[in-house]
Amino acid sequence: MNLIFNIAYFGILLIVLYPIISYLNTILARLMGRYLNSLFICRWKGSNTYELCFQPAYGFYYARPRSFYKKLSEAIEVFEAGYPDTILIGEMLSSVTAKRQGQIRRCHPLLLFGFKVSADLAILMNLANYRKMKFVTLIAKTHRSDAIIRYQLTGGSHYE
Repeated sequence: MNLIFNIAYFGILLIVLYPIISYLNTILARLMGRYLNSLFICRWKGSNTYELCFQPAYGFYYARPRSFYKKLSEAIEVFEAGYPDTILIGEMLSSVTAKRQGQIRRCHPLLLFGFKVSADLAILMNLANYRKMKFVTLIAKTHRSDAIIRYQLTGGSHYE
Protein backbone atom coordinates (compact mmCIF):
# COMPACT_ATOMS: atom_id res chain seq x y z
CA MET A 1 0.00 0.00 0.00
CA ASN A 2 2.80 2.39 0.90
CA LEU A 3 4.68 1.64 -2.36
CA ILE A 4 1.57 2.33 -4.46
CA PHE A 5 1.02 5.61 -2.60
CA ASN A 6 4.64 6.65 -3.24
CA ILE A 7 4.40 5.85 -6.96
CA ALA A 8 1.14 7.78 -7.26
CA TYR A 9 2.62 10.70 -5.31
CA PHE A 10 5.67 10.77 -7.59
CA GLY A 11 3.44 10.74 -10.70
CA ILE A 12 1.29 13.59 -9.42
CA LEU A 13 4.37 15.56 -8.40
CA LEU A 14 5.85 15.09 -11.89
CA ILE A 15 2.63 16.21 -13.57
CA VAL A 16 2.55 19.36 -11.42
CA LEU A 17 6.26 20.24 -11.59
CA TYR A 18 6.90 19.66 -15.30
CA PRO A 19 4.79 22.62 -16.53
CA ILE A 20 6.33 24.91 -13.90
CA ILE A 21 9.88 23.93 -14.86
CA SER A 22 9.03 24.27 -18.57
CA TYR A 23 7.60 27.74 -18.03
CA LEU A 24 10.66 28.85 -16.04
CA ASN A 25 12.93 27.51 -18.78
CA THR A 26 10.86 29.46 -21.35
CA ILE A 27 11.25 32.67 -19.33
CA LEU A 28 15.00 32.09 -19.15
CA ALA A 29 15.12 31.49 -22.94
CA ARG A 30 13.20 34.74 -23.53
CA LEU A 31 15.61 36.68 -21.32
CA MET A 32 18.63 35.24 -23.15
CA GLY A 33 17.11 35.83 -26.61
CA ARG A 34 16.83 32.13 -27.43
CA TYR A 35 13.02 31.85 -27.54
CA LEU A 36 11.64 31.05 -31.01
CA ASN A 37 7.98 30.16 -30.40
CA SER A 38 5.77 28.26 -27.95
CA LEU A 39 7.34 24.90 -28.87
CA PHE A 40 10.99 25.61 -29.76
CA ILE A 41 14.04 27.38 -28.38
CA CYS A 42 17.61 27.42 -29.64
CA ARG A 43 20.77 26.61 -27.70
CA TRP A 44 24.25 27.85 -28.50
CA LYS A 45 26.66 25.04 -29.39
CA GLY A 46 29.75 27.18 -30.04
CA SER A 47 31.56 28.32 -33.17
CA ASN A 48 28.60 30.14 -34.73
CA THR A 49 26.32 27.10 -34.41
CA TYR A 50 22.99 26.77 -32.62
CA GLU A 51 20.85 23.72 -31.94
CA LEU A 52 17.06 23.68 -32.27
CA CYS A 53 15.57 22.34 -29.03
CA PHE A 54 12.02 21.20 -28.45
CA GLN A 55 10.79 22.97 -25.31
CA PRO A 56 7.01 23.42 -24.94
CA ALA A 57 6.41 26.67 -23.09
CA TYR A 58 3.74 25.29 -20.77
CA GLY A 59 4.87 21.67 -20.48
CA PHE A 60 1.80 19.99 -21.93
CA TYR A 61 0.74 21.02 -25.41
CA TYR A 62 -1.75 20.11 -28.11
CA ALA A 63 -0.33 19.85 -31.61
CA ARG A 64 -1.45 17.66 -34.44
CA PRO A 65 1.22 16.87 -37.06
CA ARG A 66 0.23 19.74 -39.36
CA SER A 67 0.31 22.37 -36.61
CA PHE A 68 3.52 20.90 -35.17
CA TYR A 69 5.36 21.21 -38.50
CA LYS A 70 3.90 24.70 -38.95
CA LYS A 71 5.43 25.68 -35.59
CA LEU A 72 8.70 24.03 -36.62
CA SER A 73 8.94 25.99 -39.86
CA GLU A 74 7.91 29.17 -38.01
CA ALA A 75 10.71 28.60 -35.49
CA ILE A 76 13.26 28.16 -38.29
CA GLU A 77 12.05 31.39 -39.94
CA VAL A 78 12.31 33.31 -36.65
CA PHE A 79 15.82 31.94 -36.16
CA GLU A 80 16.88 32.94 -39.67
CA ALA A 81 15.56 36.47 -39.11
CA GLY A 82 17.28 36.85 -35.72
CA TYR A 83 20.55 35.04 -36.51
CA PRO A 84 21.17 35.51 -40.26
CA ASP A 85 24.82 34.40 -40.45
CA THR A 86 24.70 31.37 -38.18
CA ILE A 87 24.04 27.65 -38.56
CA LEU A 88 21.04 25.92 -37.00
CA ILE A 89 21.22 22.17 -36.49
CA GLY A 90 18.63 19.70 -35.29
CA GLU A 91 18.87 16.15 -34.01
CA MET A 92 16.37 13.34 -34.25
CA LEU A 93 16.16 9.62 -33.71
CA SER A 94 16.21 7.58 -36.87
CA SER A 95 17.24 4.28 -38.32
CA VAL A 96 20.80 4.15 -39.62
CA THR A 97 19.46 2.86 -42.94
CA ALA A 98 17.26 5.94 -43.47
CA LYS A 99 17.91 7.67 -46.79
CA ARG A 100 18.20 11.23 -45.50
CA GLN A 101 20.82 13.91 -45.62
CA GLY A 102 22.44 14.12 -42.24
CA GLN A 103 25.32 12.86 -40.15
CA ILE A 104 25.07 9.92 -37.81
CA ARG A 105 26.07 11.05 -34.36
CA ARG A 106 28.11 8.38 -32.62
CA CYS A 107 27.14 8.20 -28.98
CA HIS A 108 27.21 5.97 -25.93
CA PRO A 109 24.24 3.57 -25.59
CA LEU A 110 23.19 5.32 -22.37
CA LEU A 111 22.99 8.65 -24.20
CA LEU A 112 20.89 7.00 -26.91
CA PHE A 113 18.62 5.55 -24.22
CA GLY A 114 18.29 9.00 -22.62
CA PHE A 115 17.44 10.49 -26.00
CA LYS A 116 14.71 7.85 -26.44
CA VAL A 117 13.27 8.53 -22.97
CA SER A 118 13.25 12.25 -23.75
CA ALA A 119 11.42 11.55 -27.01
CA ASP A 120 8.91 9.39 -25.11
CA LEU A 121 8.27 12.25 -22.70
CA ALA A 122 7.73 14.67 -25.58
CA ILE A 123 5.24 12.24 -27.15
CA LEU A 124 3.36 11.83 -23.87
CA MET A 125 3.21 15.60 -23.25
CA ASN A 126 1.40 16.13 -26.56
CA LEU A 127 -2.26 15.76 -25.65
CA ALA A 128 -3.19 15.22 -29.31
CA ASN A 129 -1.39 11.86 -29.21
CA TYR A 130 -3.98 10.42 -26.80
CA ARG A 131 -6.62 10.34 -29.53
CA LYS A 132 -6.97 6.80 -30.85
CA MET A 133 -4.02 5.69 -28.68
CA LYS A 134 -1.59 7.20 -31.20
CA PHE A 135 1.14 7.53 -28.57
CA VAL A 136 1.59 3.75 -28.45
CA THR A 137 2.65 3.52 -32.11
CA LEU A 138 4.81 6.65 -31.83
CA ILE A 139 6.70 5.31 -28.82
CA ALA A 140 7.19 1.94 -30.55
CA LYS A 141 8.57 3.76 -33.59
CA THR A 142 10.90 5.76 -31.35
CA HIS A 143 12.32 2.62 -29.77
CA ARG A 144 12.98 1.01 -33.17
CA SER A 145 15.41 3.85 -33.88
CA ASP A 146 19.05 2.95 -33.47
CA ALA A 147 20.91 6.21 -34.11
CA ILE A 148 20.82 9.94 -33.56
CA ILE A 149 20.94 11.81 -36.87
CA ARG A 150 22.13 15.44 -36.95
CA TYR A 151 20.71 17.71 -39.66
CA GLN A 152 21.72 21.19 -40.74
CA LEU A 153 18.54 23.25 -40.94
CA THR A 154 19.91 26.67 -41.89
CA GLY A 155 23.24 28.27 -42.73
CA GLY A 156 25.48 28.32 -45.76
CA SER A 157 28.48 26.25 -44.75
CA HIS A 158 28.48 22.80 -43.23
CA TYR A 159 29.10 22.21 -39.56
CA GLU A 160 31.59 19.79 -38.06
